Amino acid sequence: MRNTKAIILFTQNVRLSRGNPKVPYTAISWEDIDLLFSAMLSDLLEILTQLLQVDVFLVTSKTELQDDFLFAFHNRVNVLYTAEKNYNRRVAFSIATVFNEGYNKVVAYFDNYPLFKDDFIKRVFSQLNYEDDCIVCSATNSGNCNLVAMKNNHSSWFDDVTEEQFINMDYLIKKACEDKLVIFTTQNLPTIVNGYDLQTLKNDIQTQMTNEVHYPKKTLLMFKYLDKKLRNWKPKDEAWDLRRYI
Repeated sequence: MRNTKAIILFTQNVRLSRGNPKVPYTAISWEDIDLLFSAMLSDLLEILTQLLQVDVFLVTSKTELQDDFLFAFHNRVNVLYTAEKNYNRRVAFSIATVFNEGYNKVVAYFDNYPLFKDDFIKRVFSQLNYEDDCIVCSATNSGNCNLVAMKNNHSSWFDDVTEEQFINMDYLIKKACEDKLVIFTTQNLPTIVNGYDLQTLKNDIQTQMTNEVHYPKKTLLMFKYLDKKLRNWKPKDEAWDLRRYI
């Protein structure tokens, strides 16, 4: 342990609504989608590893990421390997592990959205200073929780629930109330659930590229690759198998 604050990220199965062929990026293969989300995770790690006095943890299995992906973050990211396939138990395992290593402020982020402002995470850590025991949580526009910050080990909340339960904001607020914690919420955070969200992300990255020095470069490169691929796409291509995406 180098610091007292930590943020935890997770590799996860991509869930993307694919049923409507008129939605942007519906025709790309799942393999390309996996590459895109890996690029998003890489850009997110680049942002978070620049934070001062914060250690970054990535929870994954030994088969989910290629060696060259982790090599790029050598000595910058602490990797927690687990064979646990249930996502909620991965969350419980990682939160308990990080607190047991001596950290006293921990953020778990359940998304890979690469336009993540470092000043936002600084405010989240700062908010944890104001109460003896509290949580800070953020939701998506659909009402699911995609970030929770805590200063004590509440990993038991995630042990024996389904993923659908624990990412529900109502569930987390209920557990926090049962433990008599003070609850702080932030503004909603963006996430990716369909091709329209991907299109919005690409447009936002292109806007940021023109205004800022730092932007999600790997994600933008993947979008350029996908756009080129789609320009040459034909309905007979393997990527467009409707049965596969419904």
